[in-house]
Amino acid sequence: MGTGHAEVVQRNDALVDARTLPEGSAGDVVQRYLTKHVARLRRDEHRLHDGHDEGVHRMRVAARRLRSALGSYRPLLDRSATDRLRAELKWLGRALAEARDAKVMQDRLVGLLGPLSPSITAHLEARLRAGHTAAATALRSARYRRLLDDLDAFSRTPPLTEAARAPARQALPELLGADVDRVRKRHRGFPAAADPAERDRTLHEIRKAAKQLRYAAESSEPVFGKRARRLKARATALTLVLGEHQDTVVARATLRQIGARTVLGPEEARAFGRLQELDEARAADLERAYPPLLARLPDGDLGAWLTR
Repeated sequence: MGTGHAEVVQRNDALVDARTLPEGSAGDVVQRYLTKHVARLRRDEHRLHDGHDEGVHRMRVAARRLRSALGSYRPLLDRSATDRLRAELKWLGRALAEARDAKVMQDRLVGLLGPLSPSITAHLEARLRAGHTAAATALRSARYRRLLDDLDAFSRTPPLTEAARAPARQALPELLGADVDRVRKRHRGFPAAADPAERDRTLHEIRKAAKQLRYAAESSEPVFGKRARRLKARATALTLVLGEHQDTVVARATLRQIGARTVLGPEEARAFGRLQELDEARAADLERAYPPLLARLPDGDLGAWLTR
């Protein structure tokens, strides 16, 4: 993780002391949001160690919120610190992903097919064990402890730029607008996608941009109230549709993998084929459903929309 936040502050004379920021400034909003979700990440880790089934999922969400905030508010923060923390949060998210994805896939297949054959069950349980092992290894690592220490230090005294002194109502619309623009820009690549795999990748990138917008809107709720909640709701609707689409992509890949590595009985082979067809049809439906949701995102002067 590098040399730590304190040294970053000492090297950059342009940074401002967070303690001197007026209440209601852009930097004040950012610091409060970061502090809240660093504490949530620690709390969710304790839930995971206590055996709560949702512990992994909650930790992934907390890490995503922090990473998104560091991206959305990059102009207010020292890049040398934020880019490093975002990279480490991405590592943590990936370390936690396999356990969650394997459990979701296992529950989905059991729900659709009922009791599974021993060979399929063994394959899925092996993935689940590998996922839990990867998560446990990451959370026991010195790298993770350094990440927590750096996040604590960062949230206590974030390396803020002069731009953070601006009133939040003045500064945040431009930053949120950049997140809206990012979603639309990624969408422009979708109609030109040449093959199904490229279309799937493009939709996944749009989903990630929409998630960043969702969390940025959430962080601005203390400033813009119901308008921020409305923006968050619209971004959330978009992420849910594209998230389900990504689930079909992962499900089809998993079904192909299981089919290649296990011996399927005739009934299971037919069921797997049918599931592939259903997922392909569902993916096509979701591709058609998401553009109207994208069109509901505010266009034009976001500041005027937020303060209407």
